[in-house]
Amino acid sequence: MVQKLELVKVLRNGKEEDVFSDNLVPGDIILIPPHGCVLQCDAVLMNGTVIVNEAMLTGESVPVMKVGLPDLEEERQKLFSNNEHSKHLLFCGTQVLQTRFYRGKSVQAVVLRTAYTTQKGQLVRSIMYPKPVDFEFTKDLLKFVGFLAGIATIGLGYSIAIMIIPAMSIGIIAAQMRLRAKQIFCISPSTINTCGGINTVCFDKTGTLTEDGLDFNCLRPISSDVNVKNQAYFEEETEEFNMQSLPLDGEILKAAATCHSLTIINGELCGDPLDFILFRKTNWILEETSSSDEVEESSRYDLIQPIVIKSPLIGNQIQLELAVVRQFTFNPTLQRMAVIVHNPQEPGDSMFLYCKGSPEMIASLCCPETMPTDYQKVVNDYAQHGYRLIALAYRHLEVNYVHAQKIKREEIECNMTMLGLVVMENRVKKQTGSVINQLNRALIRTIMVTGDNILTAVSVAKECGIIKENKRTTFQVILEEYPELMEKLVCVCDVFARMSPEQKQQLINKLQEVDYTVAMCGDGANDCAALKVYF
Repeated sequence: MVQKLELVKVLRNGKEEDVFSDNLVPGDIILIPPHGCVLQCDAVLMNGTVIVNEAMLTGESVPVMKVGLPDLEEERQKLFSNNEHSKHLLFCGTQVLQTRFYRGKSVQAVVLRTAYTTQKGQLVRSIMYPKPVDFEFTKDLLKFVGFLAGIATIGLGYSIAIMIIPAMSIGIIAAQMRLRAKQIFCISPSTINTCGGINTVCFDKTGTLTEDGLDFNCLRPISSDVNVKNQAYFEEETEEFNMQSLPLDGEILKAAATCHSLTIINGELCGDPLDFILFRKTNWILEETSSSDEVEESSRYDLIQPIVIKSPLIGNQIQLELAVVRQFTFNPTLQRMAVIVHNPQEPGDSMFLYCKGSPEMIASLCCPETMPTDYQKVVNDYAQHGYRLIALAYRHLEVNYVHAQKIKREEIECNMTMLGLVVMENRVKKQTGSVINQLNRALIRTIMVTGDNILTAVSVAKECGIIKENKRTTFQVILEEYPELMEKLVCVCDVFARMSPEQKQQLINKLQEVDYTVAMCGDGANDCAALKVYF
């Protein structure tokens, strides 16, 4: 895990060289092989796209896509930031599953960090040399020993054997053995006493309190009735993705089929589970060009990703073919992702932007006349019953291939047409209610911290017992505008929704500042920052 020597292709003085990974230095340009590899350094991707498995660092088994730095003048003026440019960063120890580039060029990356300065190196260092934790229990123990020492000094005439230190060690070992008998394993015995003092537990929702997977429930397409002043309205619920029966020539179906980050690895479709479920429901086909097809694909699409989405063959219908020209990956802060799509049968400067994300965010980017008057009511109705909602929208673009590769997402993710809602069901785990009930009976406070809609979060919290029936239900605005209220709010609020990874970490820190001993339970990469905060 700590170190592995491998030969790496490096570009030095305009020539390719094979060097051992321990000879890499920051600034080296490495060539990433198309068949994949295990990275031996932290690097910045300069061109192409790379599919990476970051499970070693984040615990997320779903491969993620990394893209090369944009070749824009304004981007060159920015200082490199790990947070802002995370989608361009490749980390040591992660496995490259697949690379893509065109015109016969190789995928290149610049070495950023090596050895123990890498993300993996810092993880290994934290394991080998953990940060000393100043537990309140240890402080109290030292005070108690000092108190006993004072008594012993006064009563020197008596033979008193102070056995508190050995007794504590024996007690911790006995506690560890009892935990092991119940299939609870502890790698840090010193934390057992601290865990016994926990009075607050924070839970992520999706995958922790609820099942890992999502089930497709229904589709709520939006249509416009030309007889009623072109007023947009919701159509009835449907489970069928049929282009002929959907409004706007089935644009919502095209959005669901193309707006995702799925990829084919070793012949299997891989990617985010939510994208996978939605794409499978459309029955469309995803194809990626092989290396032998790259020359032809480059001539057709210039610099685009060689991903083609095809509609299923039904009877005598003409098979529709859509090419993904560019992908704007999902950003938790922006709460959306988008793709630029082109139909090869149409002119080269006629493209479409398909976007999906949270209902609130997508609604704010759509033209008001394309929004039903009861949009928020419908969203709230589904959310109050615990459903997870995804909004879809689109926009026609008049751009060519070169412009599509360089345009900023802020310039085109606006003035869109709302297409409708995808309703997904995320069931609560069977054991969730009993665990929350046990914590409540032990007078341990339970808090939900999630990025989902507030009404969805409240519904799940009520179902699993975090919110009691007699409680009323009401972070960035408060944190910035009313910081003096934060200490009071963290003491009484049970559900924190639409929380970004940074806000989750800030919440844990705030709880600790008001003398809570906090545990965090989460399963996703967006929980890592909060999970790394010490008790």
